[in-house]
Amino acid sequence: MESRDTLMAELALIERQLQASDEPTSELVDALVDAAHALKLPAAALREDTHRFIEGADAVESATWAQCGGLVFALAERHVVDERAFAARVAQRIFELTPTHY
Repeated sequence: MESRDTLMAELALIERQLQASDEPTSELVDALVDAAHALKLPAAALREDTHRFIEGADAVESATWAQCGGLVFALAERHVVDERAFAARVAQRIFELTPTHY
């Protein structure tokens, strides 16, 4: 089991790579999904409100821990059009919430 600090470092790296590298988006999204599972984020299904974040009605930056789980699930299932930018925002939000939830 990885430590919280290790997982947070991994999230920070994934977010930076999503913003600035040429690594394939699908590999980075898969890495984000793996990190989310390691953090025990509840990412087993879409939530009723997930579409509001995907469509931009609600800001990813305001998502709760449970809502982030739905967002990770949507990314894993490729339900997001602009996955790279969206995944970077989700990674940042999970990073912010991790200290109080893991």
